[in-house]
Amino acid sequence: MSATYPNPYDLRAAGVSALMTALGSGDAQEFLTLWRGIPGADFNKWLNEQPEKSLSELEAEIMRTQAENAAVGRHAGKMVCAKRVSA
Repeated sequence: MSATYPNPYDLRAAGVSALMTALGSGDAQEFLTLWRGIPGADFNKWLNEQPEKSLSELEAEIMRTQAENAAVGRHAGKMVCAKRVSA
C-alpha cells in the first residue's frame, strides 16, 4: 500500500478529504458518483452478465488492441509477440 497510509481505509479517507478540500463537498460527491459509475451499479454482476467470447473473438480483440496501441505509440518497445502452442 502506501508508506504514509499503510491501512487502505486511512488512504481512502485521506483521498476523500483531499477531494472535498479541492472540489468542495457537492462536487466531490458528484465526482465520486461519476467515478463509481451509476449509483448502485454492481461491476461484478455486469461482468458476469457479459456473453462468453470464443477463443478466436478474444484473439481478435487482443490483436486489435495491440494494433491500436502500436498506432499511437503506447507501450512502444514493451509488447511481445505470443506464438500459439498446441499440445
